Amino acid sequence: MNHNLGQPDPRLWDENGPDCGVLGTPFIGDELDTAGMNPSRTIRRGQLQITLPANGGLSAIDRPNNTWDSFDWAPLDIADEEFPDGRIASWGAGQLGKQHGGPFLLAVGFYKPHQPFFAPRKYFDLYDPTQIALPKTIGGDLYDIPQPGRELATRPWTSGTHRTVMQHGAWRDAVRAYLATVSFVDALVGKVIDALDRGPHADNTWIILWSDHGWSLGEKEHWGKHVPWRESVRMPLLIVPPKNARPEGFTAGARCGAAVSLLDLYPTLLEACGLPNRKELEGRSLLPLVAEPETKWNEAVVATSRGPCRSGPDFRPVYLPMIRVPIPGLLPDACLWEWLRRRPRHGMLALSFRPAKSSRVCGPRGSNRRSLAPGRDAQRVANRCSPRFAIEARSGS
Repeated sequence: MNHNLGQPDPRLWDENGPDCGVLGTPFIGDELDTAGMNPSRTIRRGQLQITLPANGGLSAIDRPNNTWDSFDWAPLDIADEEFPDGRIASWGAGQLGKQHGGPFLLAVGFYKPHQPFFAPRKYFDLYDPTQIALPKTIGGDLYDIPQPGRELATRPWTSGTHRTVMQHGAWRDAVRAYLATVSFVDALVGKVIDALDRGPHADNTWIILWSDHGWSLGEKEHWGKHVPWRESVRMPLLIVPPKNARPEGFTAGARCGAAVSLLDLYPTLLEACGLPNRKELEGRSLLPLVAEPETKWNEAVVATSRGPCRSGPDFRPVYLPMIRVPIPGLLPDACLWEWLRRRPRHGMLALSFRPAKSSRVCGPRGSNRRSLAPGRDAQRVANRCSPRFAIEARSGS
């Protein structure tokens, strides 16, 4: 899968399957280039008939210097195979129907549901716009977040701003388009799995399905992926062992609530393939969780969003300019609407920061790094820090 700003790289793909094309769309060349739209461009090529931008030009309102019409969406009256992802799925299915000379790794990467949110019309038709449940939000959600955090949340890093989406009455249509792309890629994954079940490798193949990040659809006034809140750092992860080598205790369809990381996938593959582990790897094999999802595991894992943040079963991501610090064991609200330490019944709890490796103030490389003393007012510190600084915190007594 190529994520090179929509530019196919022929050096990589001649013998290794189809390319993801221009931003995962059926468009070619400079058709998505905003420079020549003035203000629109009509495309008529075979069954593809559309005028871009399809959503009224929201992509250019907040990001005038962006040269791609990337924050756009529309149903297209073309078949799945007219999309690069459709061709990738067909290629992957074909590979699983062949005999190979030995063990093999098949990496099938789809661009969707990444924006722009174009998909065949049948996937849009799955969702009635009037019945779509919009993300939960609350007025004034960002009022108690320091200014650097508010800027990070509302800046159009990847998509447009929530303000623009609301001003154009586009929230419901944008969410519908995102759901349509999710259903599109879900159908393509099903096509690949069906081919595996029909082919010669059905009984001895591991399946690992994951994404690289989540996506915000207006939660905390953010669109895209560049924040450390739950919507961005959480992603799907499914692991299915072979039919002929299922670990003892394995239960199909079981859910696991442990805090894991994408760094764990490589060690997992090594153990699954019977290969020696590599000491330099930071992750750990997830096979114990595959066998027993309730196995005691990490308290938390660290993700980064212009500085480290911390996530886990009883934690929510913490980013210093957005310093609503979670308190483990107190079941913080998933939406992060409230400072728990401001509740009367938690008034005696003080913030404390671990002086060890899991709690520290981190700055740019080469800067002075130090731990915060227990009880330090994190809000006051946050107001003085730039968005590059982050902190990992836990509750104290």
